[in-house]
Amino acid sequence: MQEAKSSMRKINITVPINSLDELEPLAANGADEFYCGIIPREWLDCYTYAVPMNRRLNERASLSSIDELNRLVKRAHIYSIPVFVTLNAPYYTDSQISYLIELIKKLYGIGVDGLIISDIGLLLSVKELDIDIDINLSSLASIHNHEAASFYRELEVKRIILPRHITIAEIRAIKRRIGGMEYEVFILNDACIYEEGFCNTTHKAGPFCTARWEYNFFKTDYLPWTDKETDRVSGNLEDFREWGWYMNNCGSTYSEKGLPNGACGLCAIYDFYKIGISALKIVGREATLDRKLKSLKMAKMVIGQIKKGGSKGSVCRYAVEMRNTPELCDSGYMCYYRDARTKT
Repeated sequence: MQEAKSSMRKINITVPINSLDELEPLAANGADEFYCGIIPREWLDCYTYAVPMNRRLNERASLSSIDELNRLVKRAHIYSIPVFVTLNAPYYTDSQISYLIELIKKLYGIGVDGLIISDIGLLLSVKELDIDIDINLSSLASIHNHEAASFYRELEVKRIILPRHITIAEIRAIKRRIGGMEYEVFILNDACIYEEGFCNTTHKAGPFCTARWEYNFFKTDYLPWTDKETDRVSGNLEDFREWGWYMNNCGSTYSEKGLPNGACGLCAIYDFYKIGISALKIVGREATLDRKLKSLKMAKMVIGQIKKGGSKGSVCRYAVEMRNTPELCDSGYMCYYRDARTKT
């Protein structure tokens, strides 16, 4: 283990923030990076929340003004914490891109460190501005292979945020083939039933993917169902609903220890250190401060075990024992990276 310790890289925890009030406690508990949304009044006057600027319909998920963001950025920089702003809708119209370009000029003027972008039209428009601002490619771009990563490296994207539905083996292969840029991975909270980058609605649990729909099934020949067929279909539906419960942060529940349940990649952090991942993403811009703080602390505690020289197996066991919800962990449904707990 001495060799692993000597080659230890810095791995940042990037944390969501939606108000200046959250900054001090998150900074004090070890946040390395902040990301946030902003939805100015003029955007709402034109498009309302029905057309989200940054993949969130909930007003709690975003700051409401440049002035508010300006104060947050200045305060974060006192702690040497960079701030990234999400402009990650799947696509924008020409008029929306024109508006966003003017907004980005203001963001650059107040010292925002980087943008999280998914739409290639907006990305190219920002490149034409020739300003010194980092571009992180949103998970909405759905980078699943090294060819896609290579394409965006040519566009001088600094960091790729890899999508949720990707394995450690695939992440390792991409990183090995396409270096010279940073990679960020999801680590806690907010799973997604589908591939978010291929979804044209909004990332908000409930409207389509996790609602409890009622179904009527018909055979193509319209003959009556046998008891065996009825049991199989009903079983599949219940399995899907159970999986949907896990995807919806286990019903937004907390464990007996007061830790938030939900999508988790803590067991994979050891692998991400080895691979050379730059940042671990905690999800939930609209979440409570309590959930953000507890998620941050869980990630920091697992990182602490790695820094002490823990093996892959011991780090995974520590993460599972820390959660103390073995029935959730053992299901595999709560895992971002199910291959993290193999060969431990």
